[in-house]
Amino acid sequence: MNPQENADLLAALMRQEELLKQLIASINKPKLGLHSDAGSCKIYCNRQHGGLW
Repeated sequence: MNPQENADLLAALMRQEELLKQLIASINKPKLGLHSDAGSCKIYCNRQHGGLW
């Protein structure tokens, strides 16, 4: 391999590493909305003004 090929390979590997870090970060983000891992939810009922909710 010549020096230019080595530099291109190194740049591609660094870009791949950055993309993998972004992928891992997006996987580890908390999930919002409806999904299979949804936990329990609590609803606060303010009956002070005569309403049920």
